[in-house]
Amino acid sequence: MIGILERIAEAERGTWQPVQFIIGPERFLAARAIDALRRACLSDDSLASLNEDRFQGHGLTAQSVTRAARTLPMMAPARFVLVRNVHAMDHREHEAMLPYLADPNPSTCLVCVGEKLEMNRKLGRALKQKKLLIEAKALRAAEVRKLLIAEAQKRGHKLSSSTAAVLVDTVGEDLSALDDALERLSLFVGTDREIDAAAITRCVTRVEGETIWALVDAVGARDMNRALRSVISLLEQREHPIKILAMVGRQFRMVGKAKYYRSEGASLVDAGTRAGAPPFKAEQLTRAAERFSSVDLRNALQVISDGDRLLKGSRVPGDMVLLDVVLQLVRPIGGRVKREHMLPSLARR
Repeated sequence: MIGILERIAEAERGTWQPVQFIIGPERFLAARAIDALRRACLSDDSLASLNEDRFQGHGLTAQSVTRAARTLPMMAPARFVLVRNVHAMDHREHEAMLPYLADPNPSTCLVCVGEKLEMNRKLGRALKQKKLLIEAKALRAAEVRKLLIAEAQKRGHKLSSSTAAVLVDTVGEDLSALDDALERLSLFVGTDREIDAAAITRCVTRVEGETIWALVDAVGARDMNRALRSVISLLEQREHPIKILAMVGRQFRMVGKAKYYRSEGASLVDAGTRAGAPPFKAEQLTRAAERFSSVDLRNALQVISDGDRLLKGSRVPGDMVLLDVVLQLVRPIGGRVKREHMLPSLARR
């Protein structure tokens, strides 16, 4: 399976393959890969509309996709065919695409994007066998820092690894939010100037870390009142719900890592540090991990993922989505939550 950063780099050099399936939850990198591949294929924007087709997976037939992919480019060297949400296609339509995968049109770049595919079905097995699968998964902390350094360099700025870590600690691991912060920092420091920690302090709003920790602790203790106070406090700081949820998701992923390292025999501090916590938070992180079962963590990350999709793709107010996520994370046994008790401060915003 090919990494998405590798494929983005190839596309930026003008190289592309006739078929590529970008599968995984990392939407920012998937979008960047799509843009890079499109630019590589459709270098002449004046002809782009003649040589581009876009589809959505739900209800889509393989015949529609392959007909577009087999069409020869018009007055251009290549065509670009994009299928979003390919996982939503019927599995029988997936299988109907196999003959095309075996003999693709070399003048078409067919890009299929989805969150997941069933790798035990015929399409998944064929993609792995033919090495057509590009993994769009969340980056590790070191990869995020490396990416930030490279992105800063593209904008003409030096960014040290330690300063990149400060930026991640300030913003969280959501790549879209980090890219936005980096763009603002670039404008703030000016051309050819280094981005340092002082610039981050002055330019980038910080999500209050202690409140995030308090929220995670409250969820672990199933303390609904404390959890709701924490999330409302964050909202009243006028932080965007997407940013808050990204930070909460980052904390839970760190908790999961700390739990794993602890099960392997690491000390409290070592497990927390290896999971990505700063030294002064390492033991606290590992103790939080001990309050969550593996099932709890899986459920929490699924709830956060579902909330992220709602925040980015629905018309439901972000505040309400975030509060609902917190309610699901706490999941008290018995009793109903009276939402009017938690909304007065939001109504005053």
